[in-house]
Amino acid sequence: TADSSGARFNSTAPTTTTFSVGTSDVTNKSGDNIIAILFGEQSSISKMGEYTGTGSTTADDYVSLGFTPRFLIIKRSDAASDWWILDSSRGMGAGIDKVLDPTLDASQNTSVDFISVNVSSGGFGLVGAYFNQSSGKYVYYAHA
Repeated sequence: TADSSGARFNSTAPTTTTFSVGTSDVTNKSGDNIIAILFGEQSSISKMGEYTGTGSTTADDYVSLGFTPRFLIIKRSDAASDWWILDSSRGMGAGIDKVLDPTLDASQNTSVDFISVNVSSGGFGLVGAYFNQSSGKYVYYAHA
């Protein structure tokens, strides 16, 4: 993508061992330490994808993974949104879905009980507004 200070990434496709950055101060500023976290899919262990929210508050909208997720990262991609990180250590799928919110100073967002993710042996279901706003576009990374 491009921004006012140059291209953030080159058009070179990443490989299993390398990726390239562009000339932007956001991704390649001289003297700055920048961390890149790269994810890949591994059958029955990790998967990434996207879905469109329905806004349903009464029925699950299911994301099929082929495994039980114990760690999820979800972000709305068509509007300004935080990254939401859920894991089984914080009770994901148990009715007490606390989240890690990397935009907060605190390590865990304790102000909201996210009851909108239902975990199963084959994926996860979404209920309600937090991760399922009607017509909202979302990206996710799930890990077993």
